[in-house]
Amino acid sequence: MESFIPTAIIIAFVSLVFWVIRSSKKQREAIRQIHFKLGFTEVANPDQALLDRITSVARHRNERISVSQVYKRDEGSCVLYDCHIHSSREKNSGHRSSVLVVPEAHLPAFRLAPCMAETGMFSGLVRKATQLAMTQGDFSTVDTASMPDFSAKYLLTAKEPGRIQAELPSHLWREIMALSDRFFLKARDDTIIFSVFDMAARRKGSSPGAEEERLSQAIKVASALGRIFKSTARDAVYA
Repeated sequence: MESFIPTAIIIAFVSLVFWVIRSSKKQREAIRQIHFKLGFTEVANPDQALLDRITSVARHRNERISVSQVYKRDEGSCVLYDCHIHSSREKNSGHRSSVLVVPEAHLPAFRLAPCMAETGMFSGLVRKATQLAMTQGDFSTVDTASMPDFSAKYLLTAKEPGRIQAELPSHLWREIMALSDRFFLKARDDTIIFSVFDMAARRKGSSPGAEEERLSQAIKVASALGRIFKSTARDAVYA
């Protein structure tokens, strides 16, 4: 009887491992089918041009960037990709991101992230921590004091802040702000990486239902961003 107990434990452990592997495969396949349902196609071997685009936007310093599980969806003249972006700087990175390529855009390198209004010590510390993270890699804060409604919700940094003010008009940022007050966005040239922080979706985890909701939102946002950024080669008035 005593010799049976270790054997039973091993059998139970092996069974649990097989169950986890099988459940994981079923979930991945369900999520794969959701991509197809929403008009995405699977990209088994992403071309180097796409990988270079993503790396140029996602990389902070000299970190290594890799991309996996790529899906593609045409958005008129734009293209939306859904993929995992892995960073050597963050071992737990690998979250799914939306990548929008807008051929007509010529964007200066910038980053956008939500922040807390400076009303209280805690919110001030959070804002400073966000600003520190966003200015890594020779990025500087863009002065948005002339847009108090925007600066109360978002922090904006850029490689060349002067170009942001000269080339991207203030109404563009207000249009983005109208989409969500929890936007994370990085851009350079014709490539935009974005995500919308949704606490309710986070609590649902990575279930097929939550994934379909996330992808549907990404499609809606990508359509709006494509329209907003298509004509960025223009003079801007920051007011």
